[in-house]
Amino acid sequence: MRTYQHIVPSLVKMLLTVAILSFLKPPTLLAWLNGQNASYVLGQSNFSSNGTADTQTGLKTQMFWTGGNTYDATHKWLFVPDAFNNRVLIYDFNATPLATTPAPVPATYVLGQPNFTSNASAFTQNGMFAPESVAFDATSQRLFVGEYGNYRILVFDLSSGVTNYMNAAYVLGQSTWTTATQYSPPKQWTINKPGGMFYDGSGSNQRLFVADTSNSRVLVFDFNVTPLASGSSATYVLGQSNFTSMVQTASQTGMNQDTGLTYDYGTNRLFVTDALNSRVLVYDFNVSPLATTPAPVPATYVLGQPNFTSNSGAATQSGLLFPANIALDPLRQQLFVADMSNNRTEIFNLWGGIVNGMNASYVLGQPNFTSNTPATNATNLRLPYGVTYDSADQWLFVTDTFNNRVMVFNSTNISLPMACSGPTMICGAVTAAEGGASLPGVPVSLRDAQGTLMATRKTDSSGNFSFSTSDGLTPSSTYYIVPTVGRTQSAVPFEYPIPNLQPAGAFASLQIRGMPANLQLSGATPGTSILISTASYAGSNSPTVSPSAGNAGFYTAMVTTAGTATVPVPAGYSYYVTCWLAQASGASVTYARDPANGSNGPYPVTTPNGQVAVACP
Repeated sequence: MRTYQHIVPSLVKMLLTVAILSFLKPPTLLAWLNGQNASYVLGQSNFSSNGTADTQTGLKTQMFWTGGNTYDATHKWLFVPDAFNNRVLIYDFNATPLATTPAPVPATYVLGQPNFTSNASAFTQNGMFAPESVAFDATSQRLFVGEYGNYRILVFDLSSGVTNYMNAAYVLGQSTWTTATQYSPPKQWTINKPGGMFYDGSGSNQRLFVADTSNSRVLVFDFNVTPLASGSSATYVLGQSNFTSMVQTASQTGMNQDTGLTYDYGTNRLFVTDALNSRVLVYDFNVSPLATTPAPVPATYVLGQPNFTSNSGAATQSGLLFPANIALDPLRQQLFVADMSNNRTEIFNLWGGIVNGMNASYVLGQPNFTSNTPATNATNLRLPYGVTYDSADQWLFVTDTFNNRVMVFNSTNISLPMACSGPTMICGAVTAAEGGASLPGVPVSLRDAQGTLMATRKTDSSGNFSFSTSDGLTPSSTYYIVPTVGRTQSAVPFEYPIPNLQPAGAFASLQIRGMPANLQLSGATPGTSILISTASYAGSNSPTVSPSAGNAGFYTAMVTTAGTATVPVPAGYSYYVTCWLAQASGASVTYARDPANGSNGPYPVTTPNGQVAVACP
């Protein structure tokens, strides 16, 4: 149990986001940059080619809804569905290390075909037709392969190793090895064009989550309830009210062509790409337990849309357009979304929690959040579908479907403006969540694994801070970085973990929301009472004038004789301004509201100072 002796009480008011963390080799640090280059490519000999091939080094992924890959960190195996070649390629990076093997990197094994040059489709125990996605059970060494064309999932037992063209051990979604029936309406055990999959082997769990795309539902196979066998039935369903319905809708309980998913065992949340609704649904099973919540189970949050009923696609920082697949870094709470039709992958920081319609933090495949041009180079993507992440080596694998390749982005290859100047250091930067400005003078505390305060530093003029061996840092130890924030501010995470500090050091990028800003008003009548709020004020009573005092999102001020007013408010919000004109009536003063039925605004305040011209008669 960690204890804290000097924590500011207001830190419990955590509203927002941030966090990148990693282990590094100087002078490079873990972070993502918008539009960064990929480090490696699979399936092609260089970043400018995109031809198809049925070879040991080539791919033919050029198919809508294909390419959901997965990675086994223990063996360093990358599993890539090669749909048009009707096979799954396995890259063993112990045999052919990414960093030292010249492109094109050869695959090590092939499933679904007898060799690396054949590509015939088949519905047999060892054949495949358009494999679309894969999932891996690291505990029992089982590989699940979803076949788009055979309406089934093959289960391979790899506990004794991998052999080319080996037989599957089980089949889900079909009653025999040689049937490929498309069932309509669906049943509890059938699958219609399986999309992304995820295996949850945390603790005693044995659960396979399957995006049953054409049935617009997620099937959950709990093998503790129904042991794995050919033709096993699913245990739970999401997106539908029962196992035989296939309604397509945009609602809190429905979906329309879900294509990918991932699960976070630490937070007990399931993320589902609801492609034709251009959104990601987030099911928090702490809120709606899977085993006890009656179907249809409601999603808890939505990304890509402002609410659960809208479904318009967009190329914006918060929008999505037919997102195909999804992956998570559970350690750093970063969510990766293959935003297919925007030709990009978006990265969401989830340390501060999830807010409906929240902005992404970074974008790959495009230089910014509003462009979506496809291209074939080291930076751009062309209809990316598959995405998986290796937390250990910080590798992000993106199946760039219509470029017939897998792009490998490695954040540790990015040089940042600030670097650790010596070994065994923790260094970082603090910026404002609103606008990204550097924040000097922010106290940042270093604490050990028990929460004991070791040192405190204030950020320098560029918003940077660092701790070193002189502060007691030692390799292989765990530390926490804790920023100090004011009453109206928030920083996330509350305690920023750096487990197992490496000799090379570590980097922590922090953001703080709610840094002070001034809303500057001019052009108002002297003596006017100004009411400022984050919502359009509909009240009929004039405010009690308490200059610069905030109460539940309300701020008030009096206009000076010069017709101006300066009101401190948190940045990052939009404000409405209501004027109350003083009117003398005998010995008393009353206030008349202008405008009579509403407020002026909204006025966004995104920088430390905002200038708003208010014309009150």
